[in-house]
Amino acid sequence: MPLTPTTTLLDQRFAERLLRLDGGQLAVRQAGSGEAVVLLHGIGSGAASWLQVAMGLSERAG
Repeated sequence: MPLTPTTTLLDQRFAERLLRLDGGQLAVRQAGSGEAVVLLHGIGSGAASWLQVAMGLSERAG
């Protein structure tokens, strides 16, 4: 599946990392080292739906 410009920007600015959990895994994206902010997308959506918000927040991240 080809990457869209939004997906490419998402991967460049907020690389995906998989965390192993008991019985599964969780995909997370991170920028900066400030306090954590959790952005949850709904079923049928993805991390790219939060891209503009994440970019704005990352500008303020420590």
